[in-house]
Amino acid sequence: MLVVKLLLIFAIVQCSSLNIFLSKLDNLLDFCLMNQNSVDSGTVLGISFAKVILLKTDNEAEIQGLINKCESIVENYYLSTYTTSSRSDVIVKTIIRSSNHLLRFPLGHAANFKRRNAFKSLEEYLKLSNDVQNQPNGDQSDACLLETLKGCAISNECRRIENYRRKSFNYSLTHKLIFHLFNHLICKADNFDNISHKLCSDIYQELNFMVDKVSDVRELKDLMMEQIFLCGFSGFNDFLKNDWIKSIIMWQFNLGCFSYDNFNCSSHMTGVGAANLALFGAVLHEGNSVNFENNFQVKTKKF
Repeated sequence: MLVVKLLLIFAIVQCSSLNIFLSKLDNLLDFCLMNQNSVDSGTVLGISFAKVILLKTDNEAEIQGLINKCESIVENYYLSTYTTSSRSDVIVKTIIRSSNHLLRFPLGHAANFKRRNAFKSLEEYLKLSNDVQNQPNGDQSDACLLETLKGCAISNECRRIENYRRKSFNYSLTHKLIFHLFNHLICKADNFDNISHKLCSDIYQELNFMVDKVSDVRELKDLMMEQIFLCGFSGFNDFLKNDWIKSIIMWQFNLGCFSYDNFNCSSHMTGVGAANLALFGAVLHEGNSVNFENNFQVKTKKF
């Protein structure tokens, strides 16, 4: 009898937590539909990932409604950028057209990453992050990703820059993971399990360092959310920690968008927020062994 009661309590908590994620994602999608001028390639990329994740869950009426909203936002984006597409728009549209590849991705396992003292100080971390040798930079990331998306003719320069054994930091590290994700899915490159484990192990050290050592993370929120989503999506439940998830939830405005400074909506953060909310909900929906607790109503330490 006790076992039955415990299972019932767990089911109630799980259902309530799932409803929180779906409700917050619904709020975000409504914001984007009502504020299309606030939606750009970064927003749409995150929403496209969210749609793929939702498609991987059981096709219940509530989830199908969220999928329909994702599709409407993407369609509006296509219409608004029909005649004026930047390189970012080209990349995002190509990813959207290739999004069926993402449906093959499994959700969730634990790597049990071990924490280590990755950096001596915040100053050292920032110096490494800002060094010109920290590659790929933004332009390099875009160029190499396009090579993957448009035929898999990857240049020697991109192979050098994107080598997963080369040390990278900050966005250079997460963008390297994106490159290898699509190189694996589209170009059928092997060894992704080892590559993603190595990159996400490094990302895990960075993320824990920032949580422990940075007192004001406002400028790092977007990076942290990107780190948690990309490695969570790559299958590593180590990134789905209660406190991290709760902090992301608290960064969402009542309006639905996400913000660095609690005043202005960030289009990129909002897109990454959509992807994270969908991921959290999908992992919980699939009954994965992630320790979600107490409906996320507990007041917790922020990043």
